[in-house]
Amino acid sequence: MSSMKPLSHQVLASHVLAGRPANAEIHGKTTRQPAAAVRGGNWMLVTLVLLAIPAAAEAQFIFETNNDTITVMGYIGTNAVLTIPSAINGYPVTSIAADAFFLSSTLTSVTIPDSVTSIGDDAFRYCVNLASVTMGSSVTDIGAAAFNGCTSLPIVRIPSSVTNLGAGPFSDCPSLSGIVVEPGNSVYCDLDGVLFNRGLTTLLQYPAGIAGSYMAPGSVTSIADAAFSGSKLTEITIPGGVTTIGTSAFSDCIWLVSLIIPDSVTNLGNEVFWNCTSLTNVTIGNGVTRIGQWAFWSCSSLTSVTISDSVTSIEVEAFEGCTSLTNAIIGAAVMSIGDGAFDYCTNLACVVIGNGLTNIGEGAFSGCSKLANVTVPSGVVNIGGNAFYGCASLTSITIPDSVTNIGEGTFLYCTSLASATIGSGVIGFGSFAFYGCTSLTSLVIREGVTNIGDGAFGYCTSLTEVVVPSSATRIGNAAFEYCTSLVAVSIPTNVVNIGAGAFYGCGSLTNITLPASVTSILDDAFKNCTNLAGVYFRGNAPTSGLAVFDGDTEATAYYLPGTTGWDATYGGLPTALWQPKVQTGDSDFGVRTNQFGFNVAWASGMVVVVEACTNLANPVWLPLQTNTLTGDSFYFCDPAWIDYPRRFYRIRSK
Repeated sequence: MSSMKPLSHQVLASHVLAGRPANAEIHGKTTRQPAAAVRGGNWMLVTLVLLAIPAAAEAQFIFETNNDTITVMGYIGTNAVLTIPSAINGYPVTSIAADAFFLSSTLTSVTIPDSVTSIGDDAFRYCVNLASVTMGSSVTDIGAAAFNGCTSLPIVRIPSSVTNLGAGPFSDCPSLSGIVVEPGNSVYCDLDGVLFNRGLTTLLQYPAGIAGSYMAPGSVTSIADAAFSGSKLTEITIPGGVTTIGTSAFSDCIWLVSLIIPDSVTNLGNEVFWNCTSLTNVTIGNGVTRIGQWAFWSCSSLTSVTISDSVTSIEVEAFEGCTSLTNAIIGAAVMSIGDGAFDYCTNLACVVIGNGLTNIGEGAFSGCSKLANVTVPSGVVNIGGNAFYGCASLTSITIPDSVTNIGEGTFLYCTSLASATIGSGVIGFGSFAFYGCTSLTSLVIREGVTNIGDGAFGYCTSLTEVVVPSSATRIGNAAFEYCTSLVAVSIPTNVVNIGAGAFYGCGSLTNITLPASVTSILDDAFKNCTNLAGVYFRGNAPTSGLAVFDGDTEATAYYLPGTTGWDATYGGLPTALWQPKVQTGDSDFGVRTNQFGFNVAWASGMVVVVEACTNLANPVWLPLQTNTLTGDSFYFCDPAWIDYPRRFYRIRSK
């Protein structure tokens, strides 16, 4: 490359600026955004040189000079009939660059001179009015999608000099009725207007304008990338010897109704049936091992699919938008369901998943609003974020012990989900994992979970009880916000932080006990818990954020003897010493098996003394029992109560 001459960008024009002599050169700078830049490429800085040329070349070209040859980079003229010159400034025009005429909608005819050897990728892509192309006798290379989307092009003649074709050079040309390869070409040939390699083993391009049915020759072993893209065919027979079907091979075949993929095929490329909106039935052969990305994307008429046991991977968004798909059977060899694989299959009601699965990707079944039941196999390790987002008909889910993580939004807005069994291997819930599961009534979070993510159970409005395991150290922001039916929650001894808005709007919550491990309670954590009566603290006063108890007008903060940091109020609540209390309202209060007894409630680890006397006017209190609580309560009974005409009891801390 170091020996090449510097590149220069110039514009040829058939006119001169007013007041300038015809042979004057006007130097300036401008910018042009080629087609590649339209789709994310970089802007190109070019220098324009305006030169008078003969009337026969009345056109404007952007080009670059390199090693005394010209590459046409673009065209800024308005001529409908265009002849590309064979030379510019005395240098031969040898190449047409990628995207050079991309979206040149004014072109109806183009003649490419014999000097040109290469036509770049997308060179004439989306020239929708282009009806005639004449290629010179020296062209050897035609790039991928070079004439893709030329909707008015009726026929193409490929010179005998062509030895290299990119993928789908004439794909998605709905008026194309035939491709002719000139005699003498050593690499390519045509058969009935269809383009093949010379040996008829690779079908390269089927003219999209030919409708009806088509049976490929039995010699074909490979269907090339974009070979049938955009065709009007309703039926295609693939011979039994085909082993490879390339990327986008049948994409946009909107008239194709059914297809049988023979057992000889081992790979379905990316986008292979992309947007085949009339495809109702496809049989996937037993030899296929991979279903590529977007393989059946938006096949909106596809009603069912059976994925054979040979398939090991269903890749990203493979069946996304298959809105008529009602059931899917996934073979036992499939190890991974890719991100968004069945995203927005809105009628998918039944999925049978083989036991080989280890990964369910992000959004794999997102938006499958009719999916009522799915069994997650015992070997699955990961369930990705939003995997079942918006599965509004899903009523229950069992997550096996093999799963270690439930990603963000995994069951977000599964509004019919009433039961969720969480396996023992799960160590974390991602943010919004069960957010908006309005039918979920109870939940046991198994030991091993260390983090309950932000919004994990927010707006679970039917949730009445939650048991948080002792392994948990964090309750995230808004973790249980607006769980309006939640009446009881157990927070274990290892939790350090209560996140902002963690229990915001839990209007049915009446009491909550916070372990001594809690060192901080963030803003709005218990805001608008309007029925909250008591907040019981086992340890020293945690640091408190803003508006922690706003709207909790009936609540009191209770603290244990010997703890520190307490004032007359905490977080806006009045404070009081937390004392042991006899439970007079439960079923254990009174005579049982000829003994009088009752439960005493307090905090685990505290020491309670039960005393008795027989005369309240002149009491002599005698200790009957001293008990160190191992839970939050203990049962006391007095076998000697019957020996006294009357006996009074009291409890105190020690």
